[in-house]
Amino acid sequence: MDYEVILKLRDGRTTFADWIRARQTGLGGTDASSLCGHNPWKSTTTLFAEKVTADSPVDTAAASEAAYWGRTLEPVVAEEFSRREPDLVPTPADVLLRSVEHPCMLATLDFWVFDRRTQRAEDPGTWEADSFLECKTTAWYRGRHWKAGVMPPYVEAQVLHYLAVTGFSHAWVACLVGGQNFVYLRYERDEAAVRRLVELEESFWGYVERREMPPDPFCLPEADPLGRQTFKAGETMSLLVLPDGVEALVDVYWASAELAARAAERRDEALASLEDLLYGAHVGIAGDRELLRWEGTRGKRRLVVARP
Repeated sequence: MDYEVILKLRDGRTTFADWIRARQTGLGGTDASSLCGHNPWKSTTTLFAEKVTADSPVDTAAASEAAYWGRTLEPVVAEEFSRREPDLVPTPADVLLRSVEHPCMLATLDFWVFDRRTQRAEDPGTWEADSFLECKTTAWYRGRHWKAGVMPPYVEAQVLHYLAVTGFSHAWVACLVGGQNFVYLRYERDEAAVRRLVELEESFWGYVERREMPPDPFCLPEADPLGRQTFKAGETMSLLVLPDGVEALVDVYWASAELAARAAERRDEALASLEDLLYGAHVGIAGDRELLRWEGTRGKRRLVVARP
């Protein structure tokens, strides 16, 4: 797919506000994840409001401190990726691209990726990129997918969108999880998924141009380009008649859940009472035995209760 550079970022002349205004003229990678229903921070309705508002406010997600550190750490993530894949050379892209064939599709790339093994010219300045690298950072508690070696759906939709704009056959994604776990993946282009995503984005952009409110959610499960909301091959949506005895299992489940809830409530009440007893002291004893002790710093201390 042909594309054109419409904005060069971090060149000393382009501001963050310039990028925000340019981004309003089309749909970017994070917008694609919203349309697919995989963006946990932005709905279709919010996305539509941003695109039809002349002076759209700065995206709070893009302007947050987490996003700031994500951008700041991109070179660190890219450097580690290059260390682990020495034949691949990531080079800062810092450009906003627009698809020539589908003008409503934009892409802000982090790094071009050059493969030393496929370049014929000796001068790196004449090399041609054959993929791109998307750099991510995330908190440890949000790293469930990454730690399992899988991209979160909202990132996958973003990368698929960038592949649609650039026409590359594959992409690389690297993520620093919790500041201490580095994960990187190669993502292959899926032509059928690309076509579904392009159709989805062009349909939504028609609503924007008509100033007509689109449905929310915009993407029905069966139309999800990622196939994350549909049944896998071999699965069906047919009715299953459960075997005899399943009612007893359901009863056991709920009886156990209620028992656990009551036990947790009694445990919390007992812990609160013990904390009140030890207020102002560090260690609590009964007879010649230590039963209670505060551990940790004052701001993060916890009460340790001796086990019988």
